[in-house]
Amino acid sequence: MTSNTNISRLLAVVALSLVLLPGLQQTSPEAAPAGELSRITVSFKLDQRLSGPTYGGPRWVSPPTFSFAQGGEQLTVEAKTQGVGANGNLMDINAEWTPADPEMVTVTRGQKNEVTITVKHEGESTLKLAAQGVAKELLIKAKSIANGSGIQVEISQ
Repeated sequence: MTSNTNISRLLAVVALSLVLLPGLQQTSPEAAPAGELSRITVSFKLDQRLSGPTYGGPRWVSPPTFSFAQGGEQLTVEAKTQGVGANGNLMDINAEWTPADPEMVTVTRGQKNEVTITVKHEGESTLKLAAQGVAKELLIKAKSIANGSGIQVEISQ
């Protein structure tokens, strides 16, 4: 009897979440039908030391402004792009990344739609992304941490 009650409660929670949280439902990029790209989203990989051991792999976030700091003379962060079609479905894209100041910011391609952004010194620059006629610009602001022990960066979308 207890098992049936727990199953019923679980089904009720799942059904309620499907009704109340439709914005959290996502279609995998492979399942999204081909369509016209309407916008580009950028996500940043969180440092695993911040989230602790997790099941399910790395955590990616897409805040309006992503702020972080690292020790050393330069900073690196992993980022990835994803397209959003006119119908709202997610789609894989291969965006072109162009830094306004390559002496300050460089981008190295990784797997699929992932890149590594390296900020070499303090300053301000932009990073332009373009795919299928749609563009997006990121603003990068970097400053040194006390006594040059590291660098702090803000990336605004």
